[in-house]
Amino acid sequence: MSETTPRPVDDRDLARPSVEELLAHRKLWPVAEAAALLGCHPITIYKRAQAGTIQLVKIGRRTYVTAEELDRHAKAAKPFVPGRRGAVTRQRRT
Repeated sequence: MSETTPRPVDDRDLARPSVEELLAHRKLWPVAEAAALLGCHPITIYKRAQAGTIQLVKIGRRTYVTAEELDRHAKAAKPFVPGRRGAVTRQRRT
C-alpha cells in the first residue's frame, strides 16, 4: 500500500465566516474586536464615535459596538480604489 502524505493546511483553504455570520452570533462587540472586523484601529472607532458616525454602548467601564451598528457602518463604507483622487499617498521629503 502506498500512503500519500497529507499536504499542509493553508489558511486560504479554510472557510472563513462572513461578517454577517459573525454578527449573527453576538449582539455586542468590544471596540477592539469591532475594529478588527472592520479592519481598522480601535482609536478609529472612538474617533468615528466622537464624530457621530458610529454609536457606542457603555456597560460599566466597558465600551461596545452593537452588531447592527457594525453592519450599518460596514455597508456604508466606500470601496478603496488605489490611485484615485482622495487616496492617501506618501510625499517624499526634500
